[in-house]
Amino acid sequence: HFIKPSLDIDVLTILFKVRPGAKNLLPMQLNTNFNGNIYVGHRTDIYKVHFTKNPLGTFKRQINHFGFSGGFFLGIGSTAVNPSTTGNGITTEYDGLVLQKGLAGIIAINKLTIGVGLGFDNLLDRNNKSWLYENKPWVGLVLGLNLN
Repeated sequence: HFIKPSLDIDVLTILFKVRPGAKNLLPMQLNTNFNGNIYVGHRTDIYKVHFTKNPLGTFKRQINHFGFSGGFFLGIGSTAVNPSTTGNGITTEYDGLVLQKGLAGIIAINKLTIGVGLGFDNLLDRNNKSWLYENKPWVGLVLGLNLN
């Protein structure tokens, strides 16, 4: 076994967000809108090296790699902005741009990372005051690619 602590830098996407109910909306919302994030955290990698003997008598090396990381993410995404998500504060419907930020705990197998994030979104336009999810917490499933 080899253990290596390091700085972790990833590109993450939130596959889906679960938002608690807000005012007159359903008890829970599931969002799968576009988003992209940069993640920075502390990572611990564990390498397990095994040697197996083949029928010819030579040894073949096998390396299993797992990583565990916790850190912060920041990025942009889109969200539905409409009468339902603004408490009838607007009459139009559009996809708004959001700044998303939060914490994530991820598990890595080689370069692929998957985990859970807790985040907050801020709508980046004039309707942010009436958007019911402004800076409200959500929980999501994150998928990423390790950059280092």
